[in-house]
Amino acid sequence: IEFFIEGGRSRTGRLLRPRTGMLTMTVRSYLRDTRRPVAYVPVYFGYDRLLEGETYIDELLGRPKTKESVGGLMRVIPQLRQELGRVHVAFGEPLLLDGVLDQVKQDWRADVGDENTRPAWFGDAVDAVAGEIMRRINAAAAAALNSGANRCSTALRAMVTKAPPAP
Repeated sequence: IEFFIEGGRSRTGRLLRPRTGMLTMTVRSYLRDTRRPVAYVPVYFGYDRLLEGETYIDELLGRPKTKESVGGLMRVIPQLRQELGRVHVAFGEPLLLDGVLDQVKQDWRADVGDENTRPAWFGDAVDAVAGEIMRRINAAAAAALNSGANRCSTALRAMVTKAPPAP
């Protein structure tokens, strides 16, 4: 099963806050039947070129984000035919769910309960899994961030944070 834990994409290169809905469902499913192991494989996708680069810079300078519209989508179609550079894909170290559950609650197998109730430790377990997946995505990203576009965007982000607010 493939899902994106952030629920959207980040234009800054920084990870968004994890959305734990799908993660919660996979943990609950695993607790119902632990015979088949569950492993999460963190994957990082990075791009040399960002389509909305100009609007993103405007937003960093304090201008309000423009609303998305059908007209805006139509204006983007020609850009999709352009060369957009390379996509960097990096895989992080897989995370075995039962290992995280063992760290959160050592005797979790005896305290699963029935499928209609959540154990008291369940929320902590989901948060621990989400946090570890995000850390492993960051670790994978470090390997893929050696492109010129990524170095430039990091420098721009640092400069913009020190710039005076836009009028």
